[in-house]
Amino acid sequence: MDQILLAVIVVGICLVAIALIQATVCFRLISATSRLISEIVLHKASAPLAEIPPASLTAIPQPASYAPASVPSAPPVRQTAVNLIGVDEETAAMLMAIVADEADVQVGELDFISIKKC
Repeated sequence: MDQILLAVIVVGICLVAIALIQATVCFRLISATSRLISEIVLHKASAPLAEIPPASLTAIPQPASYAPASVPSAPPVRQTAVNLIGVDEETAAMLMAIVADEADVQVGELDFISIKKC
């Protein structure tokens, strides 16, 4: 009886490991695909200067009364608390770190409103 229970536990652990590996592979494929798509979109949106005709590169004259605004913009309002729904703080912190790493930005530059367990 103990051997059967041990076999069931080992099979269960193997299935969980396989599912985690599949999830990791899917996450990396989706991430790589979205990066590739964004690079393609950004590349198509920015035309090299060689393709722009010289006539369109002439300066646009500004009116004499034009003065740039000297009023500094207010800093963005940052939310300090994250609404956690069915997620503990440690898991939320790991998710924030993963998102920041995949987006290639600092965690402090991101504003998380809520994290909800699906």
